[in-house]
Amino acid sequence: MPVLLAILAAISVYLIVLGWVEMHNIPPSRQRVDRLLAEWTQTPEEELQQRGSGKRALAQRLNRWAAALADLFPEYQHWVQPGDLEQRLMWAGKARTVSPRTIYGWQLLGAVAGVLFVLYLKLTVLGWLVAIPMMVIAAATGLWAPILWVDGEANKRQRQIELELPDVIELLATTVDAGANFVQALDSVHQRISPGPLREELGVLRDEIAFGAPMAEALTRLALRNRVPSLQMFVGALIQGHELGVPIADILRMQAEVGRDERIQRAREAVGKAIPKITLVTTLLVVPFVMCLVLAVVAFTFWRDMGPLFSDLFGG
Repeated sequence: MPVLLAILAAISVYLIVLGWVEMHNIPPSRQRVDRLLAEWTQTPEEELQQRGSGKRALAQRLNRWAAALADLFPEYQHWVQPGDLEQRLMWAGKARTVSPRTIYGWQLLGAVAGVLFVLYLKLTVLGWLVAIPMMVIAAATGLWAPILWVDGEANKRQRQIELELPDVIELLATTVDAGANFVQALDSVHQRISPGPLREELGVLRDEIAFGAPMAEALTRLALRNRVPSLQMFVGALIQGHELGVPIADILRMQAEVGRDERIQRAREAVGKAIPKITLVTTLLVVPFVMCLVLAVVAFTFWRDMGPLFSDLFGG
């Protein structure tokens, strides 16, 4: 219930701001408000036809509203966003659908919602001495939550690419050894692997090369869109081999061997990290339980053997 009231209060503040802009009749802001109202009056059928259906259409509409809110206060955007946010969005695979302006709009909404939620708590259970610092914390949390979401999506996406890359390199090497060229191998592997971020990147790389982009430039853009060290090494080896005239099949076989070695090394590191955790769990949970069980057995045995003696001594 408090969360619902905070959301309703945030919407009310947003509408008040729009009304203030309308009353003052500022031409640039008036245009932005008119565009926002036009988006609000768009029917769901039109939205579904233009943007698809389901959650994607809803997310796109919410993102447009957030971007329109950001247009009302553009002068503060550089204060609350890191300078490399566009690069982070690219790492997260969101650069085509989410802009820094959209993230800024969600930051504003988060900050306002956090402050209004604390105000609601102030009216019910809190005093000003506690409410004021909580407002600051809530506003800061609302401002940075979208940034943390972008970083989380980027880390998850890059981790998935890192895990899938060795298998993809193996498939590329096998396909090229079978007689296909690099673009044909990309297309074959793209069709065979399961959907995911690496499949998307391979599709973009394949299309860029197929439409006439130089291989080195397409590979460089692939490296810029990601921050996986093994992918950077793979791209660097392909570019260098292409410039030196080394057969791409030899490069892929070499990179496949490197990928296998890295996979074995990661498995060993995972085992090494798991051993202390298992020891800690054993020490904190299993050992105390076993000790309690042993003590219980000892106590039972002692009372069974010595109980009659104590009864004779103190009972008689």
